[in-house]
Amino acid sequence: MLKKTVVFIGNRVGCFDVLVNSLNYEVSNIFILENSFLHKYIKDKNFKNITIFSENDKDTIINTLINLEYDILVSNGCPFILPASKLKEQNKILLNTHPTYLPHLRGATPLNGVFYKNYNFIGATTHYIDDNIDSGNIIYQEKIDLSDDIDQGLIYFISFDLEKVVFKKSLEILEDNNFNYIGLKMNLSDGCYFNRTEKKQQLDFTKDNIELSLKKIKSFGISTQGCYVTINSEKYRVFEAESIANQYLLDRFKDVLIGDIALVYGDNFIVKLVDGLLKIKKWSKLD
Repeated sequence: MLKKTVVFIGNRVGCFDVLVNSLNYEVSNIFILENSFLHKYIKDKNFKNITIFSENDKDTIINTLINLEYDILVSNGCPFILPASKLKEQNKILLNTHPTYLPHLRGATPLNGVFYKNYNFIGATTHYIDDNIDSGNIIYQEKIDLSDDIDQGLIYFISFDLEKVVFKKSLEILEDNNFNYIGLKMNLSDGCYFNRTEKKQQLDFTKDNIELSLKKIKSFGISTQGCYVTINSEKYRVFEAESIANQYLLDRFKDVLIGDIALVYGDNFIVKLVDGLLKIKKWSKLD
């Protein structure tokens, strides 16, 4: 097969590594989101034709992509919507790899939605880019059932690791079909969008019950995210919590006002909620 010229745009390492380590593709231009994992990864490596961009550079980057000559565009973590119709006019193949089992959890920051939307599986998908968000025909995808030992940090690791697997398999499928593979139409009625927002990360211990509070905290339970709550005019960021089942403690603090701290011990504290007690295990105080 003739070597294909590829442009890469995104913020993650997996698909980028597959491309640069393949003998079938020449990566002619690389567009990397600033301060991303991929930006840090390439700093000590000798790659050419690299453009570091911010989300504010959207128009400039899109105009550049429209005018570049290449066979395939590979997106993996591009923070904005690419103009598929304009790029397809030039017979370019447009591929995106997304860290969920599409059509489930489409969007820019979908992985917090795994716990937030009560999914019991995760996955990754390589698909064609069209004019909508994460909706083009599927080339290849894989799904993995969740186990009880998976937290939000492992959601990120597994999903991004699986992106490499599905992208590599997708390239093999395209190669076997001489890049004429149509793919499988995505049934958008089965899925949903999810994007991380500050509103979703807000806790209210005077109103939220234990189940809702734990779901939110688990959904954003990594050091760069967390949930935000105000207790007695003090602002906190919460990363890990668990419910209190001990009957003595439930009885001991039954008269504590809802939303107040019932006990502080060591690095933990216990808060009274509408339906019980919540132990806050990992947290930080905000100014």
